[in-house]
Amino acid sequence: MKKKLSKKDWQIIRLLKENARMSDAEIGRRVGLSKS
Repeated sequence: MKKKLSKKDWQIIRLLKENARMSDAEIGRRVGLSKS
């Protein structure tokens, strides 16, 4: 079963392509997700 990627998923992928060493906290801050 295939699942579609959300807008947030694509934002995370784009950020990681730019800087794969970015922390999960920084990624969350940039895409508007909480730490928990």
